[in-house]
Amino acid sequence: MADRHYVAVYWGDRAVPLDGCIAEVRDCLRRLAGHSELFARFYPIRATREESLAAELNEDHLRAAAEASVATSGDARYGYTINLWNGLDEARSVRAEITVGADIGLEFCPAPNSFALKLPRALHDPATGALVRREPLTRLLEELARAWSADWGTVSTEGYLLGTPALLPPHHPRVGWITFLHRSRGKLPRLPSAVVTRIDGAGVIVAAPDDCFTLDASGAIDRVRGIEHALAEAGLLRPTGTAAPSPADAPADDGDASALASALAAASAIDAIATRIPSRRADLSDTLLRAATALVVALSAGDDAAARVRELRALLDLTEKLWPAAEDPAVQRARVALAAVAAIEKR
Repeated sequence: MADRHYVAVYWGDRAVPLDGCIAEVRDCLRRLAGHSELFARFYPIRATREESLAAELNEDHLRAAAEASVATSGDARYGYTINLWNGLDEARSVRAEITVGADIGLEFCPAPNSFALKLPRALHDPATGALVRREPLTRLLEELARAWSADWGTVSTEGYLLGTPALLPPHHPRVGWITFLHRSRGKLPRLPSAVVTRIDGAGVIVAAPDDCFTLDASGAIDRVRGIEHALAEAGLLRPTGTAAPSPADAPADDGDASALASALAAASAIDAIATRIPSRRADLSDTLLRAATALVVALSAGDDAAARVRELRALLDLTEKLWPAAEDPAVQRARVALAAVAAIEKR
């Protein structure tokens, strides 16, 4: 069976009332209709095919789906989840999976809002075959990025997502065959083998040159991984909403709140350092991230954090010895923030 392609965009905390979410979803679906006949109609997903087709996609049905998702989660801060289907048979079936209005403030879930389209597997179908090509999917990704003011987005396949280990931890952007990055992420590095599309006022789309991406195409995975490595090295794949603080930003107030703030600053810097560690030493990258998380948890629980600070300092020392090239302002920021934690803990 052919691999399934998907197109998805992600963005950070953005509290939107229910009426606003419904209006945004309806506007996005109208935009999609101009890209392919596969997006002409959508239906809310119900228990059976017949029930779904009987439920026209109007405001009442969207509202009911959104309200049901909040009833399940128990908290509107987690956003409204709406799942839709285009009503066509398996060869042309498209699903839209949407979460909007989330505003949860979790450090390691920086992009809780998303809009994802799961495309048909049947590439022999004329409409599907015409859509699942680099140029039309680049245009589709741009449309979604603009519609949702997204931070990042990707076009990939389920096989690549599930079968190829991610270069970075899960809360970082995932690079695919085609990738969108918001302009706030910084300047694009030189990518001689990629196809780059500039989006005025929004950002950039970077694509591997393959006209159609499949896992069995010669060199396809290596081409995507090469782009991912270059973007990570340039610091463009940091978690949504994060910006590396300067050493002067390290908190100097007394009390547990200042220690926790310093620990979070250290965790942000260590997150940046982890992206620069070669994938063959993913164990060290994972250990750094786990140790940073453990420090934050310890301070949140009111525990003695001295041992955690010593562990992180030792890991930073090891990283610098193994990869001197990894030293950059992030290392100094982490050390300054850890020093602030230690100083506050001694008081």
